[in-house]
Amino acid sequence: MARTATGREKVLKFEGHFHGYADYVAYSYGPPLEEAGPPDRPVPYPQSAGMPRGLKDLIVVVPFNDPDALKAAFAEHGDDLACLIMEPISYDMGCVLAQPGLLALCRDLCDRHGALLFFDEVLTAFRMAPGGAQEYLGVTADLCVLGKALGGGMPISAITGRRDVMRHLRPVGDSELSGTYLAHTTAVLAALAALDEYGRPGYYEHLEALGGRFYGGFQEIIERSGVPMRLQHVGPRFGMHFGLREEVTNYRQAAGASKAMLREFVAGCIARGVYFHVSVHHGYSSAHTEADIDRALEGVDGAMDDVRQAFPAMMT
Repeated sequence: MARTATGREKVLKFEGHFHGYADYVAYSYGPPLEEAGPPDRPVPYPQSAGMPRGLKDLIVVVPFNDPDALKAAFAEHGDDLACLIMEPISYDMGCVLAQPGLLALCRDLCDRHGALLFFDEVLTAFRMAPGGAQEYLGVTADLCVLGKALGGGMPISAITGRRDVMRHLRPVGDSELSGTYLAHTTAVLAALAALDEYGRPGYYEHLEALGGRFYGGFQEIIERSGVPMRLQHVGPRFGMHFGLREEVTNYRQAAGASKAMLREFVAGCIARGVYFHVSVHHGYSSAHTEADIDRALEGVDGAMDDVRQAFPAMMT
């Protein structure tokens, strides 16, 4: 749709942002640093074998939270860009937030160069507000994809956007979007029920209260343990960056976190009956109770002690 609406072919994305496995965007969401190119000018790194080599000419990769690099990319490619696609909050990098002014700059650059701003809200939608990250952060995109929380656990996603852009879809326009299992009645009913829940008075206050209890307790455990670990969170999703203490603002920093310490932590939690997975983003849900949060913190406390004992040279 972005290509149809603009008549252009190139897509700009941020290094470390994940937008699924389609060949056209499956670049540089987790590149090995030795093949990622210069920090201020990353090279498109295909994340799967079998991707046509020529596609990399249609992708422009920019470091996240680098306004100068972003401006330079638009100056060089702006007339060829169909869209800038991004996670407004990059949970896929471990809850990395856009620095102040960056999202407004993205909006301004897209407007000035005639490109569309495309938010990937598969992970952010409904997490911190009914209007997702766009409502929470105060920046509206031209296109937005939703998933995960939309169905409250059922498999459904949605593409949304400005009317003049969406009208390029068939049967009104000539852009194709179809699929055998799209909008199954059961999933749609689940989504409608989920939206009702998100609209109930006090829903987000409940989520925020759980977060205050969990993140506050987790941070106390981190400080008491002496384990170097940066906890970053927005709403009910969070990231853990073991081996790091400073705020993580881009992929190169996030890639420097200790995977071995994370694995030790996850194993320690699971051994104590608290489930985490070996990933950069985690979360709780509105179905959890304060008792669940306290039980989780017990597992976290023990697991952090495991990490401290397993990596004594890293402790301070």
